[in-house]
Amino acid sequence: MTNSRFVHCIETDHLAEAKVNITAACHLSCLTVIDTTTDFNQNKWLGQELDHTLIYIHSNSKINGILAVCGCVRGGCHLFFVFKRERYSPFYRDFFIPRLKQISEKQQSLPCPCQKNKAISSTINLASLINQVKKTVKTGQATHIIGARGTGKSTLLGQYMREICQTENSYVVLLSRSRLSASNALKYLDNVSRETFRFITPSSPDLSILEVATHIVIDEAATINRSLLNKIYAFNHQAIILLATTTDGYEGTGQSYRLSYLKNNDKVIHLTEPKRFSANDPLYLLSQKLCQPNRNDNRSSLAEGVALFSAKELQEKGGIFPVFSLLQRAHYRTTPNDFANFYDNNGLFIAATQDKQIIGATYVLEESLPQNGKDLALIEGIINGRRRVKNAMTQQALIHAYGYNGHTDNLDDDIATTVADKKILRISRIAVSEGQRRQGVATAMLEHLSEYAQQHRIDFISTSFSGRPDTLQFWLSQGFTLVRIGIGQNKWHYRFALLMLKSLSPGQQQMIRQLQQAFIRHFNYYRVAYWQQDKAISAAIEQSTDWSITPSSCVAKQTILKAIDSVLLHYRDIHWVLPVINTWARERTLPDRLNPAVKMLLTGKFCHKKDQKNLFNTLFLIKKYIS
Repeated sequence: MTNSRFVHCIETDHLAEAKVNITAACHLSCLTVIDTTTDFNQNKWLGQELDHTLIYIHSNSKINGILAVCGCVRGGCHLFFVFKRERYSPFYRDFFIPRLKQISEKQQSLPCPCQKNKAISSTINLASLINQVKKTVKTGQATHIIGARGTGKSTLLGQYMREICQTENSYVVLLSRSRLSASNALKYLDNVSRETFRFITPSSPDLSILEVATHIVIDEAATINRSLLNKIYAFNHQAIILLATTTDGYEGTGQSYRLSYLKNNDKVIHLTEPKRFSANDPLYLLSQKLCQPNRNDNRSSLAEGVALFSAKELQEKGGIFPVFSLLQRAHYRTTPNDFANFYDNNGLFIAATQDKQIIGATYVLEESLPQNGKDLALIEGIINGRRRVKNAMTQQALIHAYGYNGHTDNLDDDIATTVADKKILRISRIAVSEGQRRQGVATAMLEHLSEYAQQHRIDFISTSFSGRPDTLQFWLSQGFTLVRIGIGQNKWHYRFALLMLKSLSPGQQQMIRQLQQAFIRHFNYYRVAYWQQDKAISAAIEQSTDWSITPSSCVAKQTILKAIDSVLLHYRDIHWVLPVINTWARERTLPDRLNPAVKMLLTGKFCHKKDQKNLFNTLFLIKKYIS
């Protein structure tokens, strides 16, 4: 247990009282208090080192944030988990708290006056690592230093930069999300000159300094927006680029960094031994199990074949963690928070098991609107961007995009109300082990899901994903229809989100056709913009869409007025309304005073959020003209 953190579990009703009692009992002069019940984003601690720490948590606390804090606490220090007295969620009740208590019980009870141990370090080992970095890095090529929290990445960066700054004609730029998060690296650079070193943050106005750098060093790289990382790659082809980060999933970008950058030809240095605490620290081992499950974690006692389970059934059979292990390695957005959701949400799981290994997994959520979708006030609130409810993502995405679509003045007949009363199974995650892909495993799981949906009178199955031609073709082959494309690309893959539906009865084909009409109107209007930003997915959509389905050219007066008001008076994005206005404008001859403004409005281009208000005057003019 040498240099492990000492874990204590305490139940209380009052945080302030717990802090006083702990400080007095332990004679601690300094105690960092972190309240995850009110602040869910704990990434501000990344890159820092903490001594004795109190973490206040309850059922709504995000496990990602808790793990981020745990990784910052030094070995030999005391870590107090203070739980509010309440009925815990299944994840905390059945998984996390019992494991913390096991760790605590194996250690000593509430400690006497204590001294924190020094972090494990080896001067020889560090010098060897610095030499390894020097030999690995090459001009114009990126090198990644990957290690779990506490493995000494920032220390290695700091000492490496200090040595580089002492060489002739070197100019080092360190980029990190904040000066505080880079404090471990910066402490080695107190005496360097601004002529050889510069620190910047992502919000620094003077990013042009990167163009003259000989070395660009990026700390906590997984917290940096991908667009900025790509700009840095493009800025300077002559610089040595060194990036250090964890890929534990809680940094804010999920597994994006691991899946997007570490598959390139870049060099990677892995730090496997923690320096902040011992390698057998029980809390470190628990964190690693949640953040970096390995392939052996796929082992399962589930029966061979494909089967469907509720969350409770899968938990009782010990299958939730093996399913999470497979999904976490396959999906860039899967993090420890998802593992908690697997326990807490009433989701469905389909597992494909072969030779006591889970080789395929699907996570599905049941979706429906309150009152069976008959609440017109709620529907209007969703269209206008004022209302949002849980467990109805598919319905809300379609209602917000295509509500007030122009063909009727009666909301009862609008496409929004047609969608609102439907019961949907949304596929949140699906993955197949790498060695078993293209062998029909995913198809078998989806067939199993379709059988279940039909037996339980579900109207549709939905799926949403970052648009790639091969992924689109897969879902088309499974009987799904493309009904929505997003209006913005995600920040890591620069891909548009696609939403697809599979109808489970012939009677629902009319709704699918209505949605296709709305989709075609939308895609036609923004066709050039989509082609400019993603040619591959645009071409795939062009080839797979039934263009014989034509949108209605009828635009009802009151409905288009409501569509305009949804932007002017509420929170709807203007991009969903412009295709309808375009249909309206093409069907009539506009007065000369209005025509130029409408042409400037209907460009078919995407408009940044901050620039949308510049278009509001034209919407006011159109509204006045129609009225």
